[in-house]
Amino acid sequence: MSVVAADPTNPLLQDPALLARMDRIWEESEREKERTQRRRRKRGLVRLWDGDMVYRGRITTEAEGHFRWRMNNTGTARQLLPVGHWLTNWAVDPYGRTKQNIHITFDKDGARWGGRCAGDASTKIVKGEDGKRYVELSFLDDVEETKNLLVWNSPFLPAIVQKRAFAVAGPSRYMLKLALFLNIMRMEGNWWALPDDPLDPSQWGQLFNMSNWNMVVVPHAFGSDTSPWTVLSSRFEYWFDMAEPSLADAQLMLTTRRWLTGDPAPWPGANLRNGTIVFDIVDVSGYWSETSTGGTIWDGLKRTIVQIADNLVDEIVTNATGAIDPYQNIVGKWLGTFPRQPYIVYRDGKISGIDASEWSFTPGTVIQVVTGGHSAPGINEGLEAAIVLGGNYLGQFIALPTAGVIANAFLKPLYLDTLGAWWSIKSPVRSLRYGWSHYQEAIASDSKRAYTLSSAMTIRDTFHKTRPRTTHHAKLGDGRPYYIGDRGQGHWFLGTRIGLTLRDFPRKGTVFVEQASQIDYDYDRDSAGWSAIVGDPRANEAPGERNIRLIRSLAAAGHKLGVV
Repeated sequence: MSVVAADPTNPLLQDPALLARMDRIWEESEREKERTQRRRRKRGLVRLWDGDMVYRGRITTEAEGHFRWRMNNTGTARQLLPVGHWLTNWAVDPYGRTKQNIHITFDKDGARWGGRCAGDASTKIVKGEDGKRYVELSFLDDVEETKNLLVWNSPFLPAIVQKRAFAVAGPSRYMLKLALFLNIMRMEGNWWALPDDPLDPSQWGQLFNMSNWNMVVVPHAFGSDTSPWTVLSSRFEYWFDMAEPSLADAQLMLTTRRWLTGDPAPWPGANLRNGTIVFDIVDVSGYWSETSTGGTIWDGLKRTIVQIADNLVDEIVTNATGAIDPYQNIVGKWLGTFPRQPYIVYRDGKISGIDASEWSFTPGTVIQVVTGGHSAPGINEGLEAAIVLGGNYLGQFIALPTAGVIANAFLKPLYLDTLGAWWSIKSPVRSLRYGWSHYQEAIASDSKRAYTLSSAMTIRDTFHKTRPRTTHHAKLGDGRPYYIGDRGQGHWFLGTRIGLTLRDFPRKGTVFVEQASQIDYDYDRDSAGWSAIVGDPRANEAPGERNIRLIRSLAAAGHKLGVV
């Protein structure tokens, strides 16, 4: 075999300073790689806190642990602790604690899980068949707070004086945060006058002192919000039930993080108490601005922009043109993904970061949605006025000037909520795509007054729930090649758009892009690791969980209508 002689004009062979510099870069990169691997192998920091968020101890003797993050839903955690340990004794004895509640925080790779020991039988003392004894603690994360916070009709007034309903319209992100902020403020103290923009810190002045609030909302200005518009209406609904359709439609994500002493301020000038829950609503999807919704390994991920069609339900997808590089100004050792240009792709094969996966497709169902039940505003009132006015006028000729009032009393049951009471929208895109034989129509579960902005949102929500969708259940190996982590310590985390290929899919090289909707961290004394679900987890949810979710939705609708 012949050997090619080195080029004597190569500057790498002629410049000792350049060679030394290249060696230093190589050595530093190897040291950084080793530091990263040591940091990833480091066990997570698990701490217990009492009801006042006073530190009680660090858990280091657990047999196993589990922490789950869920996108726009309550995550869960579980700890198996040995009996007899002083921290275990404190946790299992509700009568020996000054404060009943137990809180937990878990820090790993930039992510923090915070929650409360809650739920049925959340504290157990167990003796197994093998004779082993242990204590099992179960926790719900801080998203559960929004399922126990009502949106009052008038959050800034006492209960005895309430208007008919709470209703706001505007950019989804701002309005959802506004509704949450007003009701947190209501719980922390009643105020009779509000600034014009309650989420603008410059307008707070000395009116609000959030240093002792147990929950706060990250502020932002109304004018900077580019999220899709929404209409929020509530009649003493829970905030989570009210917000869920708008979060899904705008593809926004609710985030929670317990602020602990020593953490960076969540916004400039924030003065918070240790353990305060910081809520924020963020756009990690980029669906309505610019992102990638698919592609191939041959052409790469296509950047797309989505717009709503004139019928308010179909979506028009256009390809974005022009080269962009949102990562060009990154300095330091920050890792992460910008929604505008995701790049994470896991390829299925013999050598892959995918340890196990399950791909599923849920076909779309109906092509038309109906909503309503009550006539559009002004119709019932107009008919009543016409009958009363016309009847009274004609009654004057027969010496019965109140004939219109009498006629209206008899006719009102016949015309009430008959004209303009129902609204149906058909999707021509779905009817053409599904084929000649398909499911026809559905009625929105939360039917309300027709031909209003809120009913349009209800129709969009029903179309969203009946859309075709794919789901990837994938157990992804950490660091092969991408790290799971938050706040710059991982390439991706909850809500990030992830691409996966499927070797057995007929269209070779297709990249399916979905959001990471669930992330788990499980560990015991022998192993530890991250895993994730990409896509809509409801596509393959258990029947019991689906039934519970539907019952909750029906109960919320009945509560709003005053039926239950």
